[in-house]
Amino acid sequence: MRRESMDHDRWMDDSREQGAEYTVLGLGDTNYDSYQGNPRRLDNYMARLGATPFYARGEADEATGYVCVSIDSSRRRRRR
Repeated sequence: MRRESMDHDRWMDDSREQGAEYTVLGLGDTNYDSYQGNPRRLDNYMARLGATPFYARGEADEATGYVCVSIDSSRRRRRR
């Protein structure tokens, strides 16, 4: 196993124990069939590992010039 992979696994184990929080902002282009594929997979992966999103995943589209890329603070999940 590569060192980076072992470090990643150790980091994920520690993060689960500590109640890791995260958020994802995907930058993409709707001209591609795979638009937002990786950000969506990352969001699902983190949730399966038990991490808690502190903002809902954001998606920005280059085809629209990233118009109004913002984070709505009212969507922030409150800590327990």
